[in-house]
Amino acid sequence: MLLMFPIPLGAYDGSPAGEYMAREIVLPDDGATYTLHLPLSEGDTLKSLYILFNLKGKARVSVGGTSALVGDGEVVVGYEGGRWYVSRGKSQRELEGRPPDTTVRLKVVPEGMARLVGETLSVRLEYSGEPIVRVRVGDILDSPKAYAGKRVLLVVSPGGWGCPVGRGTPLPSDLSRSATTLYDPTGCIYGTGRIVAGRFLSPEAHPVYRPGREVVVVVGRVRLAPDGVPYLVPDGQ
Repeated sequence: MLLMFPIPLGAYDGSPAGEYMAREIVLPDDGATYTLHLPLSEGDTLKSLYILFNLKGKARVSVGGTSALVGDGEVVVGYEGGRWYVSRGKSQRELEGRPPDTTVRLKVVPEGMARLVGETLSVRLEYSGEPIVRVRVGDILDSPKAYAGKRVLLVVSPGGWGCPVGRGTPLPSDLSRSATTLYDPTGCIYGTGRIVAGRFLSPEAHPVYRPGREVVVVVGRVRLAPDGVPYLVPDGQ
């Protein structure tokens, strides 16, 4: 099975809240480390993993061991056949690094001034196991029974106690009154998932009970309350 999703450019470890949503970033002198929590669970097997990004300038790329110098253009950091590598165009270099388990940390350190452009890094992984379906919130709202019990991956923002896009659900009877929502342009859903990439910017950018504009990738399982209202729980619950 194949799964693809983005990582916001500004979502590197410790990035300032104001830079999180930037469409391009100037790499800090000491580099930017992107932490990817694989959306797989026990019983799933990773076959391959690719992380793509667009670089302006030169930078050293590593996944925990050796680094490789790359230049302008699309850079691919991949894991396949038991080995890590980085490629730029027709050039490819093997990297040392531990096999992916639950977390991958990609570090990009500039040589001189360098920028990442294009709004996001792109992740593509191939695996075997229980399907994970990438959906939009509106898909779940349209067909809650079809998604009940399924693992889903969502690219969403925190909605707080409301629904900033105008299409949501009543509070599910299974959840407390303090429950918050996740939203995308198609709707809002109550509950939480396990974070795959990014982070919530509360409280530095907004209170937890108010909407935020930061994008976060989560994986979760769809549940239906007794009244039929769908909501999201972290996988394993």
